[in-house]
Amino acid sequence: MDMILIHGLSGTMTDMEFIAGTIAIEGHRVFNVSLPGHGTKPEALLSVSMQDWIDTVEEQIHACSMDVFIVGQSMGALLALYSSVKHPEKVKGIALLSPAIRLSGRVNRLFMTLLYQYSRVLPFPVLYYTKVNGADIADPAAKKGYSAYNKIPLKALAEFEHLRRLVRDMLGSVTVPALMVYSTNDHTIADNAVEIIDREIRSTIKKTTVLTGSFHVLSVDRDKERVIAAILGFQRLIKTGVT
Repeated sequence: MDMILIHGLSGTMTDMEFIAGTIAIEGHRVFNVSLPGHGTKPEALLSVSMQDWIDTVEEQIHACSMDVFIVGQSMGALLALYSSVKHPEKVKGIALLSPAIRLSGRVNRLFMTLLYQYSRVLPFPVLYYTKVNGADIADPAAKKGYSAYNKIPLKALAEFEHLRRLVRDMLGSVTVPALMVYSTNDHTIADNAVEIIDREIRSTIKKTTVLTGSFHVLSVDRDKERVIAAILGFQRLIKTGVT
């Protein structure tokens, strides 16, 4: 089974390299996706749409010669959920790391709702949201070396919100095995984000792993080895019925 890794909004494929390298050592073929508009400069996101992100993941799925298991982080988890519904014949399992199905904070949710509504009726000005406190990472060393964008065009946030709403409405169509991994100290997603997914998907094989040492970007934070152990254990569960 091939493995596809998908980073989150404003991140890069570097976010998933530790997971990719460790899983590859276990003998899996790993494909680390770089989403359009990422890994260069924030301005690159101005010309990118939600559909571009979806298409990039679908191209990788079609390029794999074997069935695939998708590991998605934050927005990448939304793309994993979407792909599992659109390609159930090829996607045999998903791991959702800090899935951004619902954001934390009423103010944040209201802001995203206004962006979503505005983007549907008016041209978008070239404005940016800046992460005042930087990336949501607990490990100081990992946070210092983190290379994601520290500012995001509002247009890209609106595209994210379009995707989030689309996937939120699709949860009842998810049937593939699903692993959900989150931290109780995540400042980006709502406390009940994983609960929403767990309640609404129709997967008969599903498992939740709860972490406490990390914040949002699990793939580089303090619990990254536990994340890998959870992914590999869930794969074994899918294949053999034993973790």
